[in-house]
Amino acid sequence: MTDSPEPTRLNTHIAVELLPRMTPTQVAEAVIRGGKTVGTWFRRLEESGLIEVAMRKFVRFRTDLEDPMPLLRHLLDRGHGVVYATKDGYEVQFPPRKGRVSSLQMLGGFESPTKTYKGPKIKGWEAAFGGG
Repeated sequence: MTDSPEPTRLNTHIAVELLPRMTPTQVAEAVIRGGKTVGTWFRRLEESGLIEVAMRKFVRFRTDLEDPMPLLRHLLDRGHGVVYATKDGYEVQFPPRKGRVSSLQMLGGFESPTKTYKGPKIKGWEAAFGGG
């Protein structure tokens, strides 16, 4: 772990389902804590707004995580739907089914990030969620 974020390329685009009574910040916390749990270390997680897929809301994120699948499987096991890149575009997966998502929906209209969080690779990441 390092003390401060370094310039990082955020090439991985994912989206995680916003479950009932959750806020986007709580979804970000679930992603970061899940990353720590499964050992997928990343430096940054940028929240990039909401999208709707199959009448469900998802929080879009960009991160420097190279292989998001262990983390996404962890989130699926906890009841979240997830969107991730494949060689043919993007797919959505809900426990237990999956389908396609357009690249335009995942990447189009990217505004400035609404929030940026330190990833579990950076010391003090818990402070964003009231931890120490």
